[in-house]
Parts: sequence; structure tokens; C-alpha cells
Amino acid sequence: MKLTEFIRTHMEEILQVWDYDAKEILPNPDLSREELRDHVEQILLGIVVELERPATGHERSSLFNPDHPDCIASARIHGMERHNLGADIVHVTSEFGALRMTVAQLWLNSLDTVEPSDIEDLNRFNSKIDKALAQSVQRFALEKQKQGRVEAVSGIGHDITLRKQSEAKIWRHANYDLLTNVPNRRLFRDRLDQHAAHSARTGDPFALLFIDLDNFKVINDRLGHDAGDELLKDAAKRINACVRQSDTVARMGGDEFTVLLLDTGNLAFIKDIARKILAELDQPFRLGEDEVKVSASIGITLFPEDGQSAQQLLSNADQAMYLAKQSGRNQICFYNQIMGHARHARHQLVAELRQAPEKQQLELYYQPIVELSSERIVKAEALLRWQHPERGLLTPGKFLGLAEETGLMGALEHWVFAEATASTDRWTSLAGLPFQISVNTSPMQFTRSTQDEFQEADLDAFARSGDTVILELPESVFLQSMKNLGERFSELQKAGVQLALDDFGTGYSSLAYLKRFNVNYLKLDPSFVQRDNSDSGGRTIAESIIAMAHKLGIQVIAKGVETAEQKDWLKAAGCDFAQGHYFSKPLPMETFSAMLHNGNRSSGVLSINGR
Repeated sequence: MKLTEFIRTHMEEILQVWDYDAKEILPNPDLSREELRDHVEQILLGIVVELERPATGHERSSLFNPDHPDCIASARIHGMERHNLGADIVHVTSEFGALRMTVAQLWLNSLDTVEPSDIEDLNRFNSKIDKALAQSVQRFALEKQKQGRVEAVSGIGHDITLRKQSEAKIWRHANYDLLTNVPNRRLFRDRLDQHAAHSARTGDPFALLFIDLDNFKVINDRLGHDAGDELLKDAAKRINACVRQSDTVARMGGDEFTVLLLDTGNLAFIKDIARKILAELDQPFRLGEDEVKVSASIGITLFPEDGQSAQQLLSNADQAMYLAKQSGRNQICFYNQIMGHARHARHQLVAELRQAPEKQQLELYYQPIVELSSERIVKAEALLRWQHPERGLLTPGKFLGLAEETGLMGALEHWVFAEATASTDRWTSLAGLPFQISVNTSPMQFTRSTQDEFQEADLDAFARSGDTVILELPESVFLQSMKNLGERFSELQKAGVQLALDDFGTGYSSLAYLKRFNVNYLKLDPSFVQRDNSDSGGRTIAESIIAMAHKLGIQVIAKGVETAEQKDWLKAAGCDFAQGHYFSKPLPMETFSAMLHNGNRSSGVLSINGR
């Protein structure tokens, strides 16, 4: 809260505290305490009005002006009235001193954190108090002079002790963590920026440690926040005891600490410090009557090897800390280990993916495609899954990119095609009608120059399954050579494969290509299906695509149907087929078989998830 807003909203509280502190000020039996409070309130309101104006260069050189229209109320209680009420110079200056202290202390205590703008506000407030006091004393002296005699010669000196104390308190609030008494994120970042700039000039190395307490949340939840605060205070002391006085320990927030180890690139020394910290934090913590144990994970990054900007170094140390956690907690990890860990993990995943078909870790999931006119399941899209022995069930987004990069996509697609075509007779028997399976192919695999034709085994499998296979292609395939595309499309169609253009409406396709290559289906992108009801433009585009496709003799499959309202709208628009979570999510083979058998057997109408 801004200082001026605080004064206005907490005026009564300020006056009560000031009244208590100022009992000895103006001890005039003819002056009631209520009148004195009124005068002080007018002083504060006048100063607030001045503070709410933007600071200007003129303001810095001008005196507080009691005759200014906005400050007439405060002018009444300046030196002239103090003289008339029997006050002396000491009373007047004491009054302003008590007022300054009351406002500053109440406001600072109300702030959670102190920002640089708060320091500026307090400095302006002190300046206004000084100017008001100077003008008040000046008016007091003028009234004395009117009596024709001089009782004393006075001057004004400013005791800035309180101001300096206030500024020091504000600075500490702004730069130190009040709980652990170590530098906070702001001061740490400032020191890190300075050391990075200094070391960039001098070449002096340093290390940054990022420390996270393991299982702190469990202790905090079980024993309460007070116990958690005590643990954090003790942890900060233990970390501080492990480093040199020239180093910086800071709390970044929560249970995270950082350490700046200056003027060292000695890995043995840095590891020794980190191990000492781990050992100290691994010792039991006494929290009241409870004794608990935590550990820590430490990430370490080095300047200049790992980065030269403060932001980069913080990010590096944070990443290294998370790798330390993943490695079993109570661990130390250097940033340069991340790259080696990532390379090792990638090589291992490639090796495992290469062996996945042989180890029978791959399987197909099937998502129903429903004929909207009859609401029967007449097709399904086959979707690849990898049952990884350690990572669990992986979707294509987790491994197909790696397969593309390492040349494994051909083997994976061959497995998918073989599995999908081997089951078409089963689906036809269960459905009681010709049943088609839609499979995806990679545009890179489909158009790569080293593969002039589909593998003979795949084409034979397609031919044996009749016209039960639909091959889905993205629109980006049309960016390739038209001659090569024509040859590949011709091979597929000779094998009885039908073609579907996936995510239509978002890519590069031309209407001419649809007829030229005899595309059988357009799969409408989910973005057209899932638009809000109020988006009439999006629905108009979708309806136009459906009408256009029908004019060309092409059927439309809508993807991503999630609600009954979307299904009904697509049906009314003439869309032929639909798929999405409204009907069913992708299912393992046995679950899909049971649903296909039960759903198409009972009255010939789709019955999924209770619908």
C-alpha cells in the first residue's frame, strides 16, 4: 500500500499511537488533547495532498507552503497558533519528531516487502515534514518578533538519526529474508549480476550452487508452518557455516537456497563444500518435541564454462538441481553432467525402441469412427503405443520424433501395417459389415528419396486385406515432387488402399490435388469441430468444406468430437463420419473388440459409455 493511501485509511490508528507517544508535548492545561489531535490530522492531510502530486525539480527547492489552496487546513496549526497556545520551540519540534516516527514505523510494519518506490515515498514524506517544521518555526519566530522583543536567537538543525535508521530498516527489509536473515532473491541476483560482470572483465571463475530441501513439504504439512519456519532458519545457519565469509548464501523462496562461491574454479574444493552442505542438512533437525530428517539436492554451475549471464547461470543450476533430485535425492549434480545424461538417455531410448517390436512391447490402440447417419461403428483409426518396461505406456509423441531422426520409422511403420491388416477380417466379422482400419504414415517416410516404392511386404499385406485399409496422409505431402507422389499413390491404389487427407483445412492442399490423386476421405481438423457456438465463421468454413468434398465425390470424417451438440451439428451439416472422445477414447484391442461386438450387436445402434 502506498504511503499516502496508508495515512488516509489508517488516520485514526496513527493518531492514537501518536497521542500515546506525545503525552508530554504541549502540556498546556488550556489546550485539550482532542484539539491537539485535530491539529496533527490537518498537518498529515496537508502533507498527503503535497505527496500525491508528482515530484518536480521545483518541489525539491521550495518550502512547504501553508498558504497553498490545498494546504490551508495545515497552515492553521503551524507556528502562529503554536505561539498563541503557549507552546515553545522545543514543543513544536518534538511534535513533528513524534509524528515522523509514528507514521514511519506503522507503515513499515504493515509492509510484507519493501520496494525501492517505498523508500522514495518515505524520503519524500521526511522532506515534507522537514519543510513543514521549518515553516512552522519561522512563523513562530515572526509572532515573537511582533511583541517587540527578542527572547532568543534560534536556528534549525536536523537530527537525521531516525531517518537513517528508517532507511537502513527499509533497505534490510528489501534485501534480506526476514525469516532466515540471509540475503533474499533481490540481493542475491544483484550480487550475481555484479560478480558475473566483474568476472567477465577479469576472467576470475566462480561457482553457483542451487540447493533444494528434499521432502520439506511433507514436514511442513505434518508439523505445521511454524515448525517448517524453524527448519528453514536452522538450514540457513547450517549452510552458512559451510562456506567462507566472502561467499553469499541466499534464500530464493520456499525451501530453495543458493550459494555463490567466489574466486574459485577448483572442482575438488567446490565438491567438498557441496558435500559438507549435504552432510550438515542430513543431520536431524530438532523442531520442538519432534526430531525430523531431511536431505538436499544440489545443482552446480560454473562461470565461465557453463554460461556468462546471471540468468543463464541460474537456469543451469536449477536444471542441475532437478537432475540431482531425479537421481535419487541427497545428490550433487554439475550442469555439464546434464548433457552427458541426456545423450546417454537418448542412446538408451533408441536402443530400446529398436528392440521394441522383437520384445513385443508395441501394440495398437483403436479409436472408433462412427457413421453419423446410423451411429454405427464402421471404421477405426489404429494408433501406435509403446509399453515401455520402465516408463509405462508411451504415446507416439514421446518416441516417433526419435524414430524419424534415427531411421527407425520404416521398421515401426512396417510393424503397424502388418498388425493392422492382420486384424481386418476379425473386425469385419464382429461388426457384421465390411470394416475399414485407418493407419497413419509419416510424411518423411512416405516421400523420402531413398525409398522409391513401398516395401513389397507392405503392399502385399494391403492387397490381401482388400479395400479395408485407409492410409492417412498429412497435407504437407503435397509439397513434394508431383511425379514421385503420383507414382506412390498409384502403387497404393493398385493394392486396394484408400487415401485420407488428415487435418484438412490447416495446411497446403489444393482442390486440384484432391481429384488428381483420387483422395477418398477428408479428415476435418478438430479446430473446426471444437469451435464455440458463437463462432459462426468457423462453422461456416466447416460446412463449406463438407459441401465441397461431396461435390468432388469425397467423404468427410470429423475428428475431435467431444459433445452431443457437436455431433448433432455435424450430422445436420451432412458430415459422413466422426470420431472423438464423445464416442470413445482409443482402446486396446480386446476392449475395442468387446465394444464393437456389443455395440453393433444390440439393435445395430452405437452404445458407448452408457449412450
